[in-house]
Amino acid sequence: MYWFSAGMSLCGISGCSGGGFGVAYNPQATQDALINSGIVAAIGPFVIVFISKFKRRWIIITLLSLVLVPVIGGMYIGAGFDGYPINRKF
Repeated sequence: MYWFSAGMSLCGISGCSGGGFGVAYNPQATQDALINSGIVAAIGPFVIVFISKFKRRWIIITLLSLVLVPVIGGMYIGAGFDGYPINRKF
């Protein structure tokens, strides 16, 4: 859900070509949606930390979720770390 909203705020309906409602001029919305996806992904492991006896493992999984989910989501939708689209030339 957050990746979809980040993709829509990044490139609009018709893609990053500028058609539709075009390329985003608010990269903060893209970054916020990706950060929220990491927070939502880390909620489950964070709760398990309190009910599990393997706390170190779940703390590591929580931290990895906080970092890797937004990075993978940004790579998936084609966003750079600055929130703007990455110009890909195939």
